[in-house]
Amino acid sequence: MSQRKGVQNLKSVMEKLREEGFIVFDVSNQVEKGFPDLMVVMQDKVSFIEVKGPKHKLHRHQKEVHKKLEESGFKVSVEIVGE
Repeated sequence: MSQRKGVQNLKSVMEKLREEGFIVFDVSNQVEKGFPDLMVVMQDKVSFIEVKGPKHKLHRHQKEVHKKLEESGFKVSVEIVGE
């Protein structure tokens, strides 16, 4: 997947979540390597979403960061988008 397509996919997921009433932050380039792309807030809950194209898999460092977040009580999910 090209970087351009990845950005389009990320924006698509953000738009969908915002339409559902979530507050969404793109943190994909703002924190440590492996951190999920989006931070999502609804009422008093914070969760994280990794956006992937259909042919892409989680890298080892992403799995490690996701596990740490989950162990800290956060929900982490992977959203597969695109062709």
